[in-house]
Amino acid sequence: MKRPKNISLICLVCCAISAALFSCSSDDYQPDLTEAVVIVKSDLLFEPQGRTGSVEVQARGQVTASLPYDWCSAQVESNVIHVTVEDNTTFEGRTALLTIHADGGQVQVPVQQRGMALGSLSVKAFHATDAATHTVYYIRHDLHMNLSCEDDWVHARMDGDSLIIDIEANPSHHIRRSVLEYECAGYHGEYAIAQYDMDRVLGEWFLLGTMNGVEQGFRFNLKQQNGQYYMQIISMLEEWKQTLLPVDFDEEHCVLSLHSAQVLAEKATGYDYLFFYNSSGSMAQTTEATMRATIYYNPLWNTHYASLEDGGTWGDGTLFGLAFYTYNAIIGWMPLSVQLSYPYILWLGAEAN
Repeated sequence: MKRPKNISLICLVCCAISAALFSCSSDDYQPDLTEAVVIVKSDLLFEPQGRTGSVEVQARGQVTASLPYDWCSAQVESNVIHVTVEDNTTFEGRTALLTIHADGGQVQVPVQQRGMALGSLSVKAFHATDAATHTVYYIRHDLHMNLSCEDDWVHARMDGDSLIIDIEANPSHHIRRSVLEYECAGYHGEYAIAQYDMDRVLGEWFLLGTMNGVEQGFRFNLKQQNGQYYMQIISMLEEWKQTLLPVDFDEEHCVLSLHSAQVLAEKATGYDYLFFYNSSGSMAQTTEATMRATIYYNPLWNTHYASLEDGGTWGDGTLFGLAFYTYNAIIGWMPLSVQLSYPYILWLGAEAN
């Protein structure tokens, strides 16, 4: 078969096209500078953390830039503009306009920074036993988290978004407390720690008061039964012995709370009640009236104690005493008042050496 006469021409055209396509590398490319300044590449989208990004331009003549904002700044180095942003300590994103000038022309480039995200601890307090404890919490944050604690038996550090807390063993077996403070971008939080074993709390307590004009001590057991905490009276008038006073117990803060106007027992002829009263004799008639007792260790007494105070829900004067009432359908109200001699109760359990 004969070869086409124009084959040589076709080959020459193909070779010319190939040479045009492949003889030059990308480094030989020159932009069309019909404009005075052209953006080549830009890196001006920022996370909340402060850092420096840049814009590269091709321009005719000297390059200058302006960025009149207090949270970011620009510095020109030849045909590269370096943009530095500060930490964004707000939850809102923000935008600025960088203006680049060259040879009578200009171009504007947006500078964008995302608002920060910041979470908080899922819990505000923690009850640790006397054994060494390791616990980890998730706390979302973009900016640096500062941690501080005055007690050397609590160790805390951040690992990414994980707050790692290590609590040393408590060799004294006495109740001890600490507060871990954390701060990020001016936002503060606290994490309260109470370290103790429950046998430091459950057991026999002593309350000094005056009944029928005679000062005497009253004993009761703080006990847990079927998931409920009680104060079981073991030293008072015979008819009140073994009476169970329901109490709230906040393990995370080691705080005992009593409520006024409680029904303690239902009898065939009526009911037994507990009330609070103040120095003027005013009686708290609602269970919303709360008496709170925060438990501490006193090294001078070598015992644990709890100061009694208004739980913030009574608001009718300083606590003065407790009133135990029996209501009899025939006789009516029969009161038994205990005037508190001191606003605290003492734990009489055997202390650790």
